[in-house]
Amino acid sequence: MMTDRPSLLARFAFPRMAARAALALVLGSMMPVLVQAPAFAGETAQRKISGAESYLPVAGVRATLSNRLKAVGVMNIEAGLDIQDEKVRTNAKGRMPRVKDAMRAELASYCSVYYRIGEVPDTDQIQKRLQRAIDGLLGPGNAVVLLNAVIVYKTS
Repeated sequence: MMTDRPSLLARFAFPRMAARAALALVLGSMMPVLVQAPAFAGETAQRKISGAESYLPVAGVRATLSNRLKAVGVMNIEAGLDIQDEKVRTNAKGRMPRVKDAMRAELASYCSVYYRIGEVPDTDQIQKRLQRAIDGLLGPGNAVVLLNAVIVYKTS
């Protein structure tokens, strides 16, 4: 039986697919601009704090601070990895999204369990938790986590 109404697939799936394709086209055309643009005016996209070849910066690790069901702030850390072995360093550079994800998961765990709003963050505890995550990813003893900054932004 033929009807004049479009099917559910035609009404809902195709417009979303078309919108996603258009978004991918726009973002794909902007990619060279996004890759070359610095993160902050006057700075490179990823600052290197140390001049050592073994230092690998890890920026943009954040976790939400919540008070019961309400987000009340963000904890942001800047860290780096000291990796002496060139093969492990190359491996870590190639796996940087996983490195950041492991660090982000540990920071989120710290923020949700140990951190209390208004207190000073325990940098020793944060460093130990991040070190455990990196040891699980890159192997024990291959990298040392170095904290550069721990910043807490409160929204309320």
